[in-house]
Amino acid sequence: MNISEMSNLLALRLEDAAGVTFTQSKRLKLLNNAQLTLAQLIHSSYLTELEVLEEGLTATAGVYALSSLQNDVLRGGEGIIKVKINGTGGKYCTEIDMKSIKRTENTFLAGGINNPLYYIFQNNIYVSNGETNPVIDILYLKIPSVLLHAFTVDSVDIGSPTTMFTILAGDNPSAVNDYYNNAVIYALGTDKLSYHVITDYIGATKTITVSPAAAEIFTTGETFYFLTHDFDLTELDQVTCNLNESLHELTVTLAEAEGWGMDMQFARKQAALNSALDEVKTLNERYEKAEGIGIQNR
Repeated sequence: MNISEMSNLLALRLEDAAGVTFTQSKRLKLLNNAQLTLAQLIHSSYLTELEVLEEGLTATAGVYALSSLQNDVLRGGEGIIKVKINGTGGKYCTEIDMKSIKRTENTFLAGGINNPLYYIFQNNIYVSNGETNPVIDILYLKIPSVLLHAFTVDSVDIGSPTTMFTILAGDNPSAVNDYYNNAVIYALGTDKLSYHVITDYIGATKTITVSPAAAEIFTTGETFYFLTHDFDLTELDQVTCNLNESLHELTVTLAEAEGWGMDMQFARKQAALNSALDEVKTLNERYEKAEGIGIQNR
């Protein structure tokens, strides 16, 4: 389902097809909360659409900050799936916990070319493979994208690349002058979640001027969302949920539960929540670890 379909289904579930109590904006907030909740609860095997591989990252002095990745990591350190040495050796690293660090002081157990190790501490990946600045590849789970219509920077003004840019025509921006004036946008560039006010818009050229300026934010290919004026609620039939389509209805059920809670109908909230959690439990049980090895004594 696209986001428009999910939103319409949620409206029907909440018995508010006209959107009187639960407006489009409120329903999208419910769906955004629900998809993040589901991603946190469900087994990683169902989240392959959220897997991201970033290659050729330099761990300076053996340390690489998770905040330097292109996306926020789901579940923090638990969202790191694999770390691989990109350079010398080219082997996958073995993860160790904090309790095992002391053991690496033993020469035979220390990280090296043939036995690279890594651990996570305070939102950093620490790599040990015998190199000072190892180059690594990181496979991780990202946080699902916001369920809103994103606008894309098509080009920037050479004279003021941080304040003036054009919107990609394929995003169907307005052709009316000053249409977006005074709206607040937030960008997902280098300075994540950078907020700006649109001071001028030229409809013929799709050119936006913003204040304040922000270095490295408004570059070609970067995306931004509207925080006000509901401009990001357009073109929702072109927006899809990052989660596998088989999980879309379950996402709607979680959103329904939160919606009933907001409407003070707690019995209906609990019914929807129980239904969602029962389904999550059933799916997760397929990946429960076996208890023990060999024949179990009776």
